Amino acid sequence: MRIDKGFNWFYGAGAGFGSVDFSPIPNKNNPTIAEDPDGGLFVFVAADVGIEYNPDLPIVVSLDFRPELGLIGFKNFDNTLNFDIALGIRYQF
Repeated sequence: MRIDKGFNWFYGAGAGFGSVDFSPIPNKNNPTIAEDPDGGLFVFVAADVGIEYNPDLPIVVSLDFRPELGLIGFKNFDNTLNFDIALGIRYQF
């Protein structure tokens, strides 16, 4: 949605899922035994809010704010509310 002279804002929602498998961690006290960290499936929902600047050039610059909430996860999965921020620069045809 247009704000003013090349500035736009946007919003959206989505979800994601994935799987993670961590490498074993060597035990400092006994190098022959390695600890196997937990891993597995995770599921989250997310929102996205951002602002972009589209000058009279084929480049768009954006700043996104993305809160994510973990729903399902492996034993040590961080299922709290997390925030991500991203700066994007893209070329448009």
